[in-house]
Amino acid sequence: MDNDPVIWLSVLAIPQYESEAVDHPFEWWENTFITAVGEMGNVLMVMLPWDNPIPLRRAWCVFELYACFSTKSNFQIAMSMDETVKFLKDIRNDESIFLKMLGTVDSKNSESFYVKDKEMIHETINRTIGFRNMDRLMFEVVQKWMIDMLQILVSNSKNEEKSNLEWNITLAALYRNQGKLKEAGILFADILERTRETNHSYMNISLNNLALIYSDLGKYDQAETLFMECLECNRKLFGAEDPKTLAVLCNLGMVYIHQEKYDIAKPLLEDCLDNQRRSIGGVGDDNEQTLITMSNLAMLYQRQGNYGQAESLFLECMVKRKKLLGDSHPESFSSINNLGFLYSIQGKYDQSEFLFLDAMHNTKKFFGDNHPRTLQCIENLASLYTTRGMYLEAEPLFVDCLERRKETLGENHLDTLIAFNNLGFLYERQGKYNQAESIYIENLDRLKISFGEEHSKTLTSLGNLAGLYCKQGNYEQSLTLALDCLRATKAKFGEEHPETILRINNLGIVYREQKEYSLSEECFVKSLKLAKKVLGENHPKSLSSMNNLAELYMIQEKWDQSEEMFLDCLLKRQEILGSDNPETLTTMNNLGMLYKSQKIYDQAEALLSDSIERLKRIYSENHPDTLAAINNLAGLFRIQQKYEEAESQYIFCLNGMKSQLGKDHPKTLITINNLAYLYFVQKMYDEAESLYIESLEITRTNFVKHDLKTAIKNLTDVYHSQGKYHEIDPLYIELLNHQIQLLGKNNIETLATINTLALFYMNQKKYDQAEPMFIEYIDLSSTILGENHQSILIAMSNLAFLYMYEKKYDQAKMYLTKALERTRIEYGVEHVNSLACLYNLGCLYSNQGMLDKAETIFLQLIELYQNVWGEDHYNTQSIIVELGLLYLNHGKYEKAETMFLDVLNIQRRVFGEDHFETQATYGRLSM
Repeated sequence: MDNDPVIWLSVLAIPQYESEAVDHPFEWWENTFITAVGEMGNVLMVMLPWDNPIPLRRAWCVFELYACFSTKSNFQIAMSMDETVKFLKDIRNDESIFLKMLGTVDSKNSESFYVKDKEMIHETINRTIGFRNMDRLMFEVVQKWMIDMLQILVSNSKNEEKSNLEWNITLAALYRNQGKLKEAGILFADILERTRETNHSYMNISLNNLALIYSDLGKYDQAETLFMECLECNRKLFGAEDPKTLAVLCNLGMVYIHQEKYDIAKPLLEDCLDNQRRSIGGVGDDNEQTLITMSNLAMLYQRQGNYGQAESLFLECMVKRKKLLGDSHPESFSSINNLGFLYSIQGKYDQSEFLFLDAMHNTKKFFGDNHPRTLQCIENLASLYTTRGMYLEAEPLFVDCLERRKETLGENHLDTLIAFNNLGFLYERQGKYNQAESIYIENLDRLKISFGEEHSKTLTSLGNLAGLYCKQGNYEQSLTLALDCLRATKAKFGEEHPETILRINNLGIVYREQKEYSLSEECFVKSLKLAKKVLGENHPKSLSSMNNLAELYMIQEKWDQSEEMFLDCLLKRQEILGSDNPETLTTMNNLGMLYKSQKIYDQAEALLSDSIERLKRIYSENHPDTLAAINNLAGLFRIQQKYEEAESQYIFCLNGMKSQLGKDHPKTLITINNLAYLYFVQKMYDEAESLYIESLEITRTNFVKHDLKTAIKNLTDVYHSQGKYHEIDPLYIELLNHQIQLLGKNNIETLATINTLALFYMNQKKYDQAEPMFIEYIDLSSTILGENHQSILIAMSNLAFLYMYEKKYDQAKMYLTKALERTRIEYGVEHVNSLACLYNLGCLYSNQGMLDKAETIFLQLIELYQNVWGEDHYNTQSIIVELGLLYLNHGKYEKAETMFLDVLNIQRRVFGEDHFETQATYGRLSM
């Protein structure tokens, strides 16, 4: 007797209608259930009806399952013979009906006869395991039971070919729904092999499903080939407008979207949807296959920037799916996720986050944490958080997603590498450039090995790395990669492809940062022209190119062209994307900065203030984009000498940047420097020095290539103003050593620092140190820039002055004569640089006591100055005074008097009797 099975029927053991009469608290019932179930160790649930089981709708039954899971007891499922027959018939006809059945499982909505019982049961589940986890455990059991049953049916039907094929197809489809693509692919490939010559109907089912799996894996070329074969077969077997043919056509259209063949996908999907919606030859407007096509077409419209059409179809699809399949069906979650993604692109972040969270929680409950659909929802939410500057919330989601992708798919699967790239992008946004670079490089190598150098995702990764190098100031590497990426993308897709257009635009950004403005303009103009042609004038990518081109014109001070383009771009972005879209606000902010540059301060302030308020509304006041806009407004206040307002805004911005991005982020560094400069222009040197020192310390440990030069220059400017010359020398030497190590001595930036240090030594009268540095700069720069380059001619003049100070007049004359000859050849006799060289030569002769030669040069200068600036110009007056002083110093008093009287007449006419310059000349005459 001890080994005989014991069956406990809870409905008989504990009649529910008496439970309220028994004076026991709920804790007693909870302990009793858990203890009893744990001691038995087995729970059997009867699935009746199979597609909406009564036990899963009853609170006490759900509580027994809770007890089963809590005690880790064995849980099994059984069905009556009639229900089994019905189940097998239903699942064979439509394997997706199983998903609809799972959609009915919702422990939170289970009921009991007594409301109090339900409340206590629900409170217990919510307090412990949670409803979503409870449902997930039930799903796992039911799904395992389903797989086990189908595997048995496959095994038992080996001698019945038709039946065996049908059960294999059903099992493979279930594997695919569960995200087990490898298992599904093996089965469908086997079915295809078995049926290719014997059963075209089953062959086509396998072709279609195998193509779907290739598409899921990102192998779009292989998917396209299979879909085309399947489509041709279906047209022959069933006709062009048969629902099965249209379903394959819809799937093929989605592959074209993934391949970015929008011109092919659009008419195909529109025609397919039209056929499906028609009552004759179609499947009806509310059929799931119609809704799949509707969703695919909406996705195409979204990719093309037709957000209004996309939103209309996504909403229609979501409403009809909920009506057809229920709120808890996976395809309903998919519609919610799609709509959330569209809203995120449009900048409707609150709506997007609400939808993403809803889709993520329900997809987790339905499929589990590791299913591809769940991970896609998590990645979408993490990307939204990244966009909103919620980096602390985004990072754990991206990291978790990446680890789950690695676990389920392997390190080199395409989806894993995309997740890896997403994490790199997050680090880039956080200013963690070293971590981002490491990820991008590793990711690029893996993509090349696994998918080849020409795969679209490989090219995307290459473009990301090029963009990162540009931000780091590594322009040579950035340009090399950007050009490689453009060439490869153009070869793969052709010139008139969205990806190629994007690469041309990005190359323009690299050229702009290098100050290669003509090349940058060429790229932006070309990308804008192509985007308008391929995508339309109002497409977001067209507007992005327009905004970039307008920004370039602003940098070049082409105010009219810049303003016209910014205004056009702003109006279109407001119309297409909305007034509160981040892209719209970028253009609004840029237009404000343009007006600031033009000194149209009222309009600049209005636009910058408006953009800040809108950014606060869609993000928060501490979002990096909001803080960047506040930084711009503070700069406007500084220019207007509204120093208190500027200081307040800079300090708020700096605190926000440190809080949100960290003290080492490049944007934080910019704000530190801006606040320091505000103090500098107010002669608050101690405050400026403190901030510039902080900036330098950050730069030393986290420098971008060009930042150390800027940081040192800023600090040395303060030290110059304070007269702390002893602090300057070691800073210049540090910069020079850094540049030699990083760039080499023959780099133009290194040479510029050598020249700067030479000037510093000369001003400090450290002539022995200055002389060799001037000579080294002139010799090395001549080979790079050419001996007639302006900076070299100026350096030659400076070296000549050094020799004058040392009374080495022959060497001074040699360099001044060379500089004068080359400058006149390069720029002309009347160019300001030529006049400066001639003046320096006159000073040299004056210092040597060669009055005749000096006099000849100064007379030439007076004539040249009169030609260039006119007789009354201040420069002309100054050179006449110089000649008068020369005569005075050499005892030529009559000639001196003549010069002073000449200039006095000019000053009386131009300035008046009481002007300080006029009075100074009276003073010279009195001498």
